[in-house]
Amino acid sequence: MCCDGTYLSWAPVVEGDDREGLASIGHPIRFAEARGDYFDLPCPALVDKCCTVYGHRPSICPSYRCGMLNRFASGLVSTSDALATIARTLEVRDRVRPAMMERLGQSEPKSMYLMYSELEAWYDAAPDPTAARTADAALLADIGMLRLLLKKYFEKRDAITDDIDMTVSQA
Repeated sequence: MCCDGTYLSWAPVVEGDDREGLASIGHPIRFAEARGDYFDLPCPALVDKCCTVYGHRPSICPSYRCGMLNRFASGLVSTSDALATIARTLEVRDRVRPAMMERLGQSEPKSMYLMYSELEAWYDAAPDPTAARTADAALLADIGMLRLLLKKYFEKRDAITDDIDMTVSQA
């Protein structure tokens, strides 16, 4: 869920990452003062749920550990509970993403965060925003459920800032 843009909308690029290689597979490197260098997700190297640049993927990919993986690794979540939570989250995601893409008239997936923002703008621009949201009540309920599942089970938060922790471990 990280590289497909479900859980994260961007990934950092650090010293030692193959910047030219990233750019050649469709990862334009961007810069933001608060983030440093980064690329947007979903990752264009993800094809049919498989990484096509696995041997030389960015440093963040093998080192990032979401909250679920951290809890599993520390023994706080059993294998069966982790797999059930992942399956439930993917089930909701697989309803939400195509429905949002259809509503927004998109053929290429974007990060869920970006699509949430675009959907809000779409509703706000509708002639009757309340009616538009009411017509999409089931979709909005699924979006709420997906966001809740991601926040509760997958976010890895910095204890001081409450920001999503995107640090690359030096393991």
